[in-house]
Amino acid sequence: MSNRTSKGEKDPAKKAAVKRPVTKKKRGRPVEAIPNAVARAVTDWIAKGGTLSDFCKKEGTPDRRTITSWRLKDEDFSSRMGRARDAGIDEMAERLLAMVRTPVDDPLELQRVKLEVDLTMKLLGKWDNRYGVKVAVEHTVDDKIGDVLEAARLRVLARTSRMVNPVDEEGGDLVE
Repeated sequence: MSNRTSKGEKDPAKKAAVKRPVTKKKRGRPVEAIPNAVARAVTDWIAKGGTLSDFCKKEGTPDRRTITSWRLKDEDFSSRMGRARDAGIDEMAERLLAMVRTPVDDPLELQRVKLEVDLTMKLLGKWDNRYGVKVAVEHTVDDKIGDVLEAARLRVLARTSRMVNPVDEEGGDLVE
């Protein structure tokens, strides 16, 4: 027995039974879970004031791009990295204080310490507003400018009032 009708078309009941819902397959690689041990290691490293570049140079650690893609894909990992970065910046600042408080006798060593402190402070200022230079813009209006603006406003009002109520040359109103 055939599932074709008299005109050669498929039987509608059979046609409806064959239809399946269409699901789109996701393109690309599936999202891989971030290994907890690696996530913990990188956040601990960053929280202790280490850089991501230095962490990725160690043997057996993922590439910098991999960690960046994890941050983009996993919101929880991204927030943990942000908290670790804040703690790491504070740790770097504390190290700077200890470095400055340590006496140095050698002039070359002193120059190296000054350079390191200066560079690190600039980086901390870029990374976190707490360590940057605060820029404040203050705006005040000078009294002379205010007086000039008020005089101009009064002149405009005087002109507009003359246009509404014209005056003859003798000072009398022209309106009868």
